[in-house]
Amino acid sequence: MTADRVPLDAGARERIRTELGQTLVVEAGAGTGKTHSLIDRIVSLVVRGEASLDRIAAITFTRSAAAELRDRVRSRLEELSRSDTLGNEEGERVGRALEEVDYAALQTIDSFALSILRERPLEAGLPPVITPLDEVEAVLAFDEEWAAWLDTDLGGDGPFARAVAGAVRLGLWNPVTSLRPIASSFHENRDLIEGVSFAVAGEVPRIAARRVVDAIPELHTLLDHAPDGDDRLEPHVRSVLAFAEELQAESPDSDGATPMLAERPRLKTTSGRK
Repeated sequence: MTADRVPLDAGARERIRTELGQTLVVEAGAGTGKTHSLIDRIVSLVVRGEASLDRIAAITFTRSAAAELRDRVRSRLEELSRSDTLGNEEGERVGRALEEVDYAALQTIDSFALSILRERPLEAGLPPVITPLDEVEAVLAFDEEWAAWLDTDLGGDGPFARAVAGAVRLGLWNPVTSLRPIASSFHENRDLIEGVSFAVAGEVPRIAARRVVDAIPELHTLLDHAPDGDDRLEPHVRSVLAFAEELQAESPDSDGATPMLAERPRLKTTSGRK
């Protein structure tokens, strides 16, 4: 760069390279030299003896960016090792850094996290040997667990299975298409639900069936007031009463009450606007 083309942010770049004891937050657009300044700071830390390369973590978001960062750090260190501008101690530090560059934490955030977990698996509550799954393997593993859950929990005779079966009979929803997104969301955010109890609270009361059965005395009272002759409400009330007595015989709290309600025509009727 020529002397007459000093960048406007030269002061900020110099701070990044030299103020090694300060925590800095750098905001800049694409292509403005963020990576170049980051490498300057890493190399300065090594050359000045502020930190060895094995004590530095430089984290990126993509594998290609991590590979590029590692290559550029190596190239800069190699250039310095061949120059005659370094003192003996500085040269030794650069030489050690070149030996450590392949093992340095110049990597993606997921690789960095995995390296920490492999280093301290027991403290993290993990087995000593951890095998990461790629995206395809993770999806296949989830599918296997999902299929097993459908067979055990939904295929059994517990309260949850019975509730789902009743909803399916009513045509309210499809458990596979409705529950799968919920399960995926729980899986992707499992750290947020750790320690949360999802225990079944108990049987869900069948309020609708019980309300129909409880109306039997009122229906009899209505019929007692039915006038002689043509009354369009009377046959409807008798129809509802017959259905309520069928529910009572079945027991409004039984599993059979749900499909009976689903198959019954509307209990409410109208006869014009007057």
